[in-house]
Amino acid sequence: MKRIYLDTSAYVKHFSPEPSSEAVDKILELCEEGRVLMVMSYWSINEAIAALDRKFRRRETRLQERNQAIATILAETSRLQLKESS
Repeated sequence: MKRIYLDTSAYVKHFSPEPSSEAVDKILELCEEGRVLMVMSYWSINEAIAALDRKFRRRETRLQERNQAIATILAETSRLQLKESS
């Protein structure tokens, strides 16, 4: 199975729309379909949360948006990891 490595900047684009978000969404869709395997570092989770927090501090997002994105990152990462483990 083909493996695709997502770095933090790509992973954040799935949870916080910005240029190229659609491409990342497509990669994750292929992962959901079992056509590719997403590979990423656990450090990416921390880095993604830090990136979202920076966006909040720069007033690019609201507190509720930041908190929702962080909750979604944690839930999705856990779900994808469990799916891969099974």
